[in-house]
Amino acid sequence: EVVPQGAARDAALRGVTDGLALLGGWVSAAGEGPYVGGAAPCFADLEIVANVLLVRIVVGKESDVWKAIEDANGGQWVKLAEEFAKWEVL
Repeated sequence: EVVPQGAARDAALRGVTDGLALLGGWVSAAGEGPYVGGAAPCFADLEIVANVLLVRIVVGKESDVWKAIEDANGGQWVKLAEEFAKWEVL
């Protein structure tokens, strides 16, 4: 009941992927990555990863929403989340 349907859902998903593209440009401009500030993680990276993992947990790995995030920026966000796996506790 909370999730928009039809064209509203498509527009919301486009907004998310457009935002990720913008964010990806900032990360790329910051340096040699994979983190926002370059070689070392910072709080901004944690915020990004937390939101990416939240989406994966809530919608599931098989959903079209997760697939869109997986594909965004050539998989940049999944790769970033994988960098944080060593600190992940579930």
